[in-house]
Amino acid sequence: MQETLIFNVIGRDEPGVVESVSAAVQSVNGNWQSSRMTTLSGQFVGIVQISLARDRVAEFEESLERVAATRPGVKVDVLHRSSALDSHATTDEERRVHLEIIGQDRTGIVSSISHLLAESGVNVVELSTDCKEAPWAGGTLFHTQAKLDLASDTDEERLLWNIESLADDLMVDLSSERKARLV
Repeated sequence: MQETLIFNVIGRDEPGVVESVSAAVQSVNGNWQSSRMTTLSGQFVGIVQISLARDRVAEFEESLERVAATRPGVKVDVLHRSSALDSHATTDEERRVHLEIIGQDRTGIVSSISHLLAESGVNVVELSTDCKEAPWAGGTLFHTQAKLDLASDTDEERLLWNIESLADDLMVDLSSERKARLV
């Protein structure tokens, strides 16, 4: 029987962190399924989903402890465990959209957007945000990209209008991820 594990990694950003973690996965014949990794303020942060044989989970957790012990300042924690049977959520791909927002950075922008999405019955599947200096204009630009699952009764045009109405300077793009079907 297969298990799915989700674990995080955080610590000083330095060469070899990903290699150490991937070696621990490989040592138990685990399958690296999905991950998101980045550097924030000089700290490496990542979240990883793997699958492996149920009887190798304890061995894998020991391998993660060794990774943390041999890399000072790196912490690795298993956050979630489930059987392969219950680890695959079903989603209606017809209601998945991509959201991109660019605008002047200010306090509360993520809170405002996430509140509006929650009120609209929208599930945030992925979210990535960043702030960068605005070329030519000065100041800081906020940029976010998200994958959203819309409720069956969500009006995409109304949602787009509501997000745009949060601020005059927001440029918002809401595009469908519907895949072309081969006939």
